[in-house]
Amino acid sequence: MYDLDPRKTGIIVVSATTGIIVLFILIMTIMSFIGRDSVEEIDPTADYEKFLITKAKTIYNEQASIGVSMINGPCLSNNLDTGWVLDVVNDPRTAIDNLEENQCEEYINGNASHFIELDTEGNLIRMQ
Repeated sequence: MYDLDPRKTGIIVVSATTGIIVLFILIMTIMSFIGRDSVEEIDPTADYEKFLITKAKTIYNEQASIGVSMINGPCLSNNLDTGWVLDVVNDPRTAIDNLEENQCEEYINGNASHFIELDTEGNLIRMQ
């Protein structure tokens, strides 16, 4: 029926096998690069801190734009995020910053355990 030349059959098999191996290597190389940056460079803590700082500065800007005085270091948010408050303080701190009426009630009461302090110009002083 068919005349099979062993030499031609061998060349076809070797060529096909080589092609499959090259294709496999190419696919594996591409897959090793997919998502590499997102897996290695994600820092959830840093992203959360950036989120909180951005939110704090947005609240500060909103309050400043409606005329809230920052001189006495008011509490701008008792609920910046779960467990977080936003306080304004003078830089350097003054005695007025330590008055209870100028501190966040949720932090004083222990309902919040973290705070962000911005200075009277809206710059980050401390986050803890």
